[in-house]
Amino acid sequence: MIKVLEHGIRKITCPHCKAKLQYEQEDIREAIKTAILGEDEIYKFIICPDCENEIILTPIKKWVILID
Repeated sequence: MIKVLEHGIRKITCPHCKAKLQYEQEDIREAIKTAILGEDEIYKFIICPDCENEIILTPIKKWVILID
């Protein structure tokens, strides 16, 4: 039988400094990387408190802005 132990807490290891981190939804940031030719990339990430490395949580989603 599966039991819920905690809601909303996720764990991850920083790929840069190997620190084991625990984070919640309010720790997640979202950013847009603007690329050439109007293709922007949206991604979610957290910042490692130890090495300040940006840890990407989701695959980068590309979307195109059409300019008339």
